[in-house]
Amino acid sequence: GEQEDLRLDLANYLGIPVRTCLPLDWDHIWSEFRSDAEASNKANNDLNGEGWIVRDESARNFAVRLDEGIGSWTGVIAVCPDPELCEDVTDKYLCCQKDGGRAEDRFAPEMQRYRETVARSK
Repeated sequence: GEQEDLRLDLANYLGIPVRTCLPLDWDHIWSEFRSDAEASNKANNDLNGEGWIVRDESARNFAVRLDEGIGSWTGVIAVCPDPELCEDVTDKYLCCQKDGGRAEDRFAPEMQRYRETVARSK
């Protein structure tokens, strides 16, 4: 929590668009920051082409955490002081980068199972 607060404060100070991702029914938050520079995006794991970058591997691959056996979640909402940047990003975290999502492509074989798990939890 405190580390995320510091990241958000620093990003706001530097003028970097940032938003907080809040999974529903799960006690974890993380941030995504926006970079519009294409070279920077590729270097920072923004292979989905949207400009939103998630540095934290466990957050980027949040669907994989469903295998931890400590419960499920029903969605992920991205919030930001700018209402135009707020959105439901559940589908982004249930898809791999090659399909426009956040998760690393190495998890592609399991993504359908994760989508089914989240759908059952709703």
